[in-house]
Amino acid sequence: MKPSSWGRRKREHTIKNTLKMIKNLTKALTLVIGMIGFSLTSNAQTATGNASATIISPIGLTAETPMAFGSVMSGQAGTVQLPVSGGPRVATDVALSSIGISSAATFSVTGEANYTYSISLPATATLTHSNAVDVMTVNNFLTDQPENIGTLSGTGNDVFTVGATLNVSAGQLSGQYLGTYDVTVAYN
Repeated sequence: MKPSSWGRRKREHTIKNTLKMIKNLTKALTLVIGMIGFSLTSNAQTATGNASATIISPIGLTAETPMAFGSVMSGQAGTVQLPVSGGPRVATDVALSSIGISSAATFSVTGEANYTYSISLPATATLTHSNAVDVMTVNNFLTDQPENIGTLSGTGNDVFTVGATLNVSAGQLSGQYLGTYDVTVAYN
């Protein structure tokens, strides 16, 4: 009996020692992992960043006064310039009539107070006779705003003027000519 109980005790003792070693090894391993984790987190830093947004009013554009070249007498080819300064029309090689109204166009802009905006003008536009056949070309569009940049007032309003040059052909058919052109504004 002694040999078998002694062998069993030895095995139990070996199992207990093995379990103790595993337990101690687990503690040591947990301690090492904890130290590694602590050293990794102790090197990390956190900062809080700021974020912001500003919502602005959409920019608006309204055509107020139409562009009107007034009355021009037919005859030879020439041009009529509408200055943005509000001054009189300038004719080259055509005769102007005092009949009818002439004026540069005006546009009003609304939007965010004190913001600047850019003005885009067309290269050309076409005025078509009521017969839908004869035409005249308008070109050299310009504004009264330096470099086509305007600034909205403290209340978010502004007005600018647009002038252009009308090109009249020799023997241009008499009658009324109408057309449209696009002006665009955008915040800078």
